[in-house]
Amino acid sequence: MNVTLNYGKSTSPVLSGLHLEVSSGSVLPILGGNGTGKTTLLKALSGLLRPCTGSIMIGESDLYKSRKIALMHLSSSLYSERSFYYRLSALENLRYFLSLRGIYGIKASEAINLALERFDLQTLADTPFMHLSLGQRKN
Repeated sequence: MNVTLNYGKSTSPVLSGLHLEVSSGSVLPILGGNGTGKTTLLKALSGLLRPCTGSIMIGESDLYKSRKIALMHLSSSLYSERSFYYRLSALENLRYFLSLRGIYGIKASEAINLALERFDLQTLADTPFMHLSLGQRKN
């Protein structure tokens, strides 16, 4: 990824000359003060904001030429409890958000099981989100 991003018709970049490489399977926290470009970066990585210059490669795929393939290799989480449905279980929330990305059935079940195992949350799969502790919600 080596990009410059502007909002709208602004000529002042929000992010300029950004170069970022992250190894597959890595977890990358994005930290910074207000107005430093964290949300802009995440919007660009999810394909919601197109860079003025440069490209975003996820794996071997260009995000804007092969969006569906590229996004299959990317996961992001913005810690905001507003993103989840409180009355749904952890499993139901995961199934719902996968369905928004067009992932259903066996593929969804495999992805959910992998996520629950990875974060050691298998025993909490059927627990409503509102009953999870803050630490469990962050996982």
